Amino acid sequence: MQNNPKMSNRGQEISRPERHISDYLSDDITKAIIEDVHQEVFTYEQNLEIDWTEYFTDAVRLIRASLKEEDILGTTVEEVRRVLDCDRVVVYGLSSKSKGTIIAEST
Repeated sequence: MQNNPKMSNRGQEISRPERHISDYLSDDITKAIIEDVHQEVFTYEQNLEIDWTEYFTDAVRLIRASLKEEDILGTTVEEVRRVLDCDRVVVYGLSSKSKGTIIAEST
């Protein structure tokens, strides 16, 4: 613990120990709180992973349901934009001269 200097009424320096929340809690309570926080973080991460898996599964399912190349590319850019939650997705085709042409776009 660190000491915080304070001035007394007579101008003399006095010190008061700095207190932390762990000073008021027993080791068992502190361990239980830490375990609860760890469990909440773990559950949140699991739910986040499940959500992303569902997004990608839905995107792949919709892409596969398309049969024409134009439909596949259109569905792909739409689903990538939805999954990434972004404003625009573009697919470029490159010629042998490295000249780009927009093949599909979603805005």
